[in-house]
Amino acid sequence: MRSCLWLPLFILASLLLLFAPLWAQDPAPPAPAENLEELFHSELPPAQATLPPTTEAPAEAPAAKAPATPGRPALTTVTEPAAFPTLHPLVVHFPVVLLPVATLFFAVGMLFRSRSVQDAGVVLALLGLGGALLAAEVFHPDTVKSLPALVQDTLRRHEIFADLTVGGAAAASACGALRWISGPLRRAFNVLTLAALLATTVTVAAAGDYGATLAYIHGVGPQGHYLERHPAADHD
Repeated sequence: MRSCLWLPLFILASLLLLFAPLWAQDPAPPAPAENLEELFHSELPPAQATLPPTTEAPAEAPAAKAPATPGRPALTTVTEPAAFPTLHPLVVHFPVVLLPVATLFFAVGMLFRSRSVQDAGVVLALLGLGGALLAAEVFHPDTVKSLPALVQDTLRRHEIFADLTVGGAAAASACGALRWISGPLRRAFNVLTLAALLATTVTVAAAGDYGATLAYIHGVGPQGHYLERHPAADHD
């Protein structure tokens, strides 16, 4: 059992290091002057909005200002997690990554009859379940009620597949745990675990697709647009 723990712990530590720059206090280095000139003087085509303009302007998140460099315009960089309107896009990447990797580990373990690799897949599934619960319950933002029908339907599908992902990850984790204590039924629980992981991989991909549609096509979420504001979430 100990031999199968180092790999998921290594992956978890790598993910934490990947997102560690969000908590760094050092400002990002300024971009080259020629790139800034292209950025500030380029004309972008008008975006085709799919939602009506909001009645309230989203609250401006506090940002740390980088020191101005002579001859270059001042830049601003977000350095604190509290500056984001929601941490859901950050937390949701844990189940998006861990659950498909868990499926891959468990399938390879069954193919080569490696119990330690299968155990690593179950541990990754447990970590993915924890991330899915955090993304769906703790860091799930509330949207405004006045959304168009198309956007509401997309949001409904996103939440359905998110719930299916949580249920599938819980079933896979439970079957994976039962295979440790049930000798005669180990093969049956192996098959059930793999089936639940495969289904969870599909549902988490579908939930991510609908979530990306909400954010990048309908504009729900970025900069706090179309999200309900709660007193605890204000950073004034």
